Amino acid sequence: MQVQLPGPFLKVITRLLEDINTPRSLSILICLRHGDVRGAVSFHCSPAHYSDPEAYARDNMATEFIRKCEIPGCAKPGQLEHESFERLMATERLCYQTNRRLSRFLDGLLDQPGDARILKFIDDVRKKIRWLVGPLPTDLSRCGFGPGATLTNPSRYSTIPDKIESVPCGTPRAMYLYDLLFADCAWERAGGPNQRQRQYSRGNRFFTVPKTALTLRGAALSPNVNGFLQKGIGRYLRQRLKRANIHIGGQESASGLFPVNDFTSKDVHRRLAHQSSLLDDLATIDLSDASNTISRRLIELLWPHQWFSLLSDCREPFIQRPDGRWQLLEMFSAMGNAFTFELETITFWAIASCCDTTTCSVLETI
Repeated sequence: MQVQLPGPFLKVITRLLEDINTPRSLSILICLRHGDVRGAVSFHCSPAHYSDPEAYARDNMATEFIRKCEIPGCAKPGQLEHESFERLMATERLCYQTNRRLSRFLDGLLDQPGDARILKFIDDVRKKIRWLVGPLPTDLSRCGFGPGATLTNPSRYSTIPDKIESVPCGTPRAMYLYDLLFADCAWERAGGPNQRQRQYSRGNRFFTVPKTALTLRGAALSPNVNGFLQKGIGRYLRQRLKRANIHIGGQESASGLFPVNDFTSKDVHRRLAHQSSLLDDLATIDLSDASNTISRRLIELLWPHQWFSLLSDCREPFIQRPDGRWQLLEMFSAMGNAFTFELETITFWAIASCCDTTTCSVLETI
């Protein structure tokens, strides 16, 4: 499908690609001039194909810049939304299969060779997670609002004052916990005479945000009460992660005035990636849709029972599809849940910490 690009955009991208002046950038430019947007954004850069870092940097700049642009008209109306939802459903099918495989370890129906060794590994992972997360927090005083939209607050009205003025909305289990812990908080007092007014929802709602020129990222709009509680849990888990020397949000400045090297775990990973590119002694893995493939049964199997109950109270068990129907979620928490990143970080850390060559061969049988 040929796309007529806006003149100003084509002028800017032409100047950039001509200045980069590599075979890759000029190939992309030829595609764009002929209206072949899909061809232009289909290029990919692999460092393994380059021996010169400067050449890779130039080609990667050209490739990623055009790939990340939001270009109107390069897909049929509704096509990208449909494809995004289908990707979500694909991960749901994977989670369903995972839940079925793991159910026997929760129900005690073990009759296959190697089950005893798998149970030993599962017990080791449980101990790691139990040591890291500790007992349930005595309170969730660090709950709060994130920067994004919710079911009751569209993106235009998603500031903290807007959210405080909105009616509390949540799933029944989250609303019960909220009323139990925050009956006299500022959010409640801001409601005035209608402060006991409530809205209930079965779960979250599917929506999309731009990712690349030809793909959208699927996510979930949470009810504001669920997001409020999830934020507190996520912040608490971030503090607990420091026991494993994992600093998601950064550690305290050394002098109170400025940060030092390796300020966050991301900085550590960047340094290790540079080191391994020189010494070839480490490897990384980037899993596609990692958070969407954390299944319900996996968290139930690995996390302490009380923690699993708390997390389950605050997650959304259903998602509203684009056609308006509700669907039970096989994944534990979709993108949009405020503790998803901390949950998967702890789970992946515990599994990786307990793995060795022998264990990996055993896990292949699950």
